[in-house]
Amino acid sequence: RRDRWIVLAGMLGFMAAQAASFELWQRYSEPFVLILLAVMACRVSGGVSPARLVRAGWAARAVGPIVLAMVLAVLGYVTMSKAPPAVMWEFPAPPAK
Repeated sequence: RRDRWIVLAGMLGFMAAQAASFELWQRYSEPFVLILLAVMACRVSGGVSPARLVRAGWAARAVGPIVLAMVLAVLGYVTMSKAPPAVMWEFPAPPAK
């Protein structure tokens, strides 16, 4: 129960932070999604031994979030490595003397 409240509070806080801006890009939401997937994948086991997880089928339930997190990490890296540097502000050249 406690874990559910923590994840829910994190999601609500993230949504509130994103609602404050009209700009929503992948680079703003991807880190939170990756962290959330990692936390959820870690909490799947619930403190059970790995051998028991395999027998109970819990390992199969952990594969989805782990694979999705890896795909998002690779996608984020490829996207950021190919993006040209952005110029936020362009200042006019000083007048010639």
